[in-house]
Amino acid sequence: MKLVQLISLLSISFAVVAAENSALSSVSQLQWSNRVLLIFGDKDYMPQLNAQLDEINERHIKWFLFDNEGVQSNHAEGVTKEFLNNARSRYMAEGAGVVLIGKDGGVKGQQSELDLSIIFATIDSMPMRLEEMQQEHKSS
Repeated sequence: MKLVQLISLLSISFAVVAAENSALSSVSQLQWSNRVLLIFGDKDYMPQLNAQLDEINERHIKWFLFDNEGVQSNHAEGVTKEFLNNARSRYMAEGAGVVLIGKDGGVKGQQSELDLSIIFATIDSMPMRLEEMQQEHKSS
């Protein structure tokens, strides 16, 4: 019985360590696989983000909504405090509450307020996105 408990405890410990290791510590960890949308401020953008889930997923966007309490995101593995601090210090510009980062890691746009139609249009005009759309069209 004690052996079963010990094995269960070890399994839980390994799961916790694995979860901590998969949390993002830097925006650059998403480079070449996802576009990143950093949203700073206390305005509630969750309804807008939730209403556009299909479009967000189609464009490979990971979004991070920063407020006074931390961060909300569609990135399932979570983020570290290092990620929060680095994103705020590197990308939070005066007047820019929203920052779009391309798959190549470069800043592609900034807005004072979140407007997903502009974000989508910006992404859809990028060469990498145009190539993705061509590939999707060929496979369907």
